Amino acid sequence: MKNIAKNAKRLISLALSLCIVAVSLAGAIVVGAEEVAVSTLPDTGLIAGGHMEDNAVGSNFTGTTTGVVVDTEAYEGTKSLYFGESGGAHSIYAGLSAVTDPEKTYLFSAYVKVNSVKDNKGSGADIYAKFETTDGTAVPGDYYNNHKLYSGTTNGEWVRVSTLITGYSVRIYNLALWSDDVYVDNISLVEVDIPDTGLIAGGHMEDNAVGSNFAGTTTGVVTNADAYTGANSLHFGATANPASAHGIYAGLSSVTDPEKTYMFSAYIKVNSVKNNQGSGADIYAKFVKEDGTNISGDYYSNFTLHSGTTNGEWVRVTTTFSGANVKWYGLYLYSDDAYVDNISLTEIELTDTGLVEGGNMEGFGTGSSAFAGYGNNSTVVDTESYTGLKSLYLGEFDRANCVFGQLPTATDAAKTYLFSAYVKVNSVKDNQGSGADIYAKFMTENGTEINGDYYRNFTLHNGTT
Repeated sequence: MKNIAKNAKRLISLALSLCIVAVSLAGAIVVGAEEVAVSTLPDTGLIAGGHMEDNAVGSNFTGTTTGVVVDTEAYEGTKSLYFGESGGAHSIYAGLSAVTDPEKTYLFSAYVKVNSVKDNKGSGADIYAKFETTDGTAVPGDYYNNHKLYSGTTNGEWVRVSTLITGYSVRIYNLALWSDDVYVDNISLVEVDIPDTGLIAGGHMEDNAVGSNFAGTTTGVVTNADAYTGANSLHFGATANPASAHGIYAGLSSVTDPEKTYMFSAYIKVNSVKNNQGSGADIYAKFVKEDGTNISGDYYSNFTLHSGTTNGEWVRVTTTFSGANVKWYGLYLYSDDAYVDNISLTEIELTDTGLVEGGNMEGFGTGSSAFAGYGNNSTVVDTESYTGLKSLYLGEFDRANCVFGQLPTATDAAKTYLFSAYVKVNSVKDNQGSGADIYAKFMTENGTEINGDYYRNFTLHNGTT
């Protein structure tokens, strides 16, 4: 998820003010971010047709003689694979559409709805997966060669099960189910990137066994039922004391350098919150220096991250600090149902934006429209960014969104300048013959505009990213 829209490619000279016009609908442009792909059917990767939609009702899915495609139940779409009563375990044993690359990491996942289970014959779990390499050997799992996915029923709900594999050339997968009444949907094997979590070792949760506690917490349990990336995340359920917060308090892998700037971030999915006891936010962070004192945050020593639920969505929360030799971090959640993934603390460099003052957005408060100058409908946000903590979001507007500002000094006519920005475009609309969906203009000290490649417009980008 790295595809960043094109930079401005034209070198320009002599500019006093500029206007960036972005033609968009709701959720149109974020300056600096990652692309999110949307499709009708889920991408099942190397397991062709794992969403079941290509199979006729009543047919067997590839690799099984007992799993029957039905349209009476589905996690997504109209169909799923149903397994009824059998003498032993049900099984899907089939080849992948391509062999996995041992240099890459892959996520195997499926959605299951389990209504009954039976004796799993000591296989380690009621649902597990196996993977066979090109030389006929099995990929080691967490229970011999079995990769444990799930045990027990799912109480009438669809549940995601998942595991990661890396370092092997896999050609065949095997999904085994000790059940007499189970539905399966969206079986997939897709390549994934495991994020760098910086000074918080294992913050992506992939190194922890399902059911274990993550370092620094006794109430956060690693689960494969949901994740922002990869297979695992950290789940916080109800606390023993209804008034207390969940907490992670742990040491960093090394002390931060007071001469550098760091960004703390995590992805959260919050389903319920409770009284945060006047701590300033439902989710907040703390940072403790080598001498045991806290860094000052925006609410005493608390760094506000989020309040309220996230409406069933994963949301990134972030904050930055500098000038301190931090040795420990704390993450606190006033919630009885929350998932956390990709907890990280990484060094960042704030981009030099030259004559466009504050173009990295870091100096503006979240929710502020101050950067836009005379522009419209633009807001600084901390939910997406290309670098650092913040970006500028341009939402729905009945005309072109525009950012118009004055440079602190005029450019030198004898020199050449590069204008650039990073954009994430989710939708576009009729650009009214302006030559491009995103373009720039530059005005000289005497009020005239520089000629571009389309009259006075400098073409930057067309279409979504």
